[in-house]
Amino acid sequence: MAAPCVLFLDAFGLRAYRDGALDAEFAADDDGHAAFAAYLAARRHRVFHLLANLAEEAFQAEEIPWLHGRDRRAVVGRKLGQAFYGTPYCTDLPQGRLPAGRRDERVLLMALTRPEAVAPWLARLDAAEAPLARLVSLPQVLGEACQRAQGSRLLLTPTRGGLRQTFFADGRLCLSRLTPWEADVAAPTLCRREAQTVRAYLVGQRLLAADAPLPVQVLGPAPAPDGDGLRFESIDRLGGLLLPTTDADALFVGLLLRRPPRRQFAPPPARRWFRLRQIRRTLLGGGLAFCAGCLLLAALQLPVIQQLRDDAAQLQLRNVAAAQAYRAAQAALPPLALAPDRLRALVARRDELVRAAPGPAPLLQQLGAVLNDFPEIELERLQWRNVDRLDDAPAGRHALVAIDAVLPTGMAPREQLDLVERFAARLRAAPELQVRLLKPPFAAASDQTLRSSAEVATPSFSLHLAQRL
Repeated sequence: MAAPCVLFLDAFGLRAYRDGALDAEFAADDDGHAAFAAYLAARRHRVFHLLANLAEEAFQAEEIPWLHGRDRRAVVGRKLGQAFYGTPYCTDLPQGRLPAGRRDERVLLMALTRPEAVAPWLARLDAAEAPLARLVSLPQVLGEACQRAQGSRLLLTPTRGGLRQTFFADGRLCLSRLTPWEADVAAPTLCRREAQTVRAYLVGQRLLAADAPLPVQVLGPAPAPDGDGLRFESIDRLGGLLLPTTDADALFVGLLLRRPPRRQFAPPPARRWFRLRQIRRTLLGGGLAFCAGCLLLAALQLPVIQQLRDDAAQLQLRNVAAAQAYRAAQAALPPLALAPDRLRALVARRDELVRAAPGPAPLLQQLGAVLNDFPEIELERLQWRNVDRLDDAPAGRHALVAIDAVLPTGMAPREQLDLVERFAARLRAAPELQVRLLKPPFAAASDQTLRSSAEVATPSFSLHLAQRL
């Protein structure tokens, strides 16, 4: 992963610091945009942070209702538009809720009020498709480094662009201003004068009591002695980092990389290449995680796969053994009298005959269903057979059932004949059945002698029931 690069912008131009470097690897004055473009062309793979130390920076404290999400963004956006009209480089810094009343939220609105000092450098970054992570100001970096401090104090930080005066109240950033260096004024004298100016302003804004002393911390040598309500203290480290002896601005670069501020000034279009880089890295990370998951799942399935392979090998061995046993049993059989082709044809013919000659069950089932409705008829004999041709029927094989049945004694001839006709009509109701009455229950021909029921011991009749196969 490429080391991040911090671009330090002030009134004298821009300098570039790599991560951990105390000296700038690139420097350009306020008109060095072409050189900066050439510098970016060879370093597009880096992630850039732009740190601005400009005098044209405004602060305004506001109190807004306690809101979240889209509602809060709308309120803060309206406040920023009203307070800093004409600059896109503005943001807000949340500073907690008020202890009493509605407990509104306290926010500090901040803006870089001279866009032309920043826009050309951002344009070069965008033209080179260099990812810009954030645009922040030096007071934001100092606020992150001093947010755990207790009480009120004024922090004086000498920079190349001038003396930065930043006031904190209980660790909250309240205001900051930058005073350029004066050639005929020594640094301790300028520190004392600007500290007195800031104290007078704080007293006038009722941020500090008139008789309260103001602690002043100076990064480097401090003026002495104390007086005018000021208590000076010299410090050589900030946010856990030691003040370098060569370049004091390198300290602020280290603070920015160590603890980046929560808010930044760059609008979304200026950070689009950084967003694309994040999306690309997220997709790449997701793809790698998915591949790792697939590899892990494959590793977990290896024992199962090995077990399946062992089972397949054992099954193949059993199949080989069964095939050998089958061939051995086949070799032990006596030779067939017929050739295999001839035997195969005979078996196929036999199967065809079996399919073409069903048993008597279907025909007898239909007959039994009809006999259930005629309990007076008693079967005496059934004879089932298949015939190749049937008289008075279309050509083809038929299943034929010869039925001999008897009727109850004591019935009149007309009743007997009517019962047999109803029985035959009931059988003919099935379209696939053919019924022929062979013998009626009594002789009804003109050349036969009509006998009374008393002379016939048991009346009987015969019929043929046929079905085409």
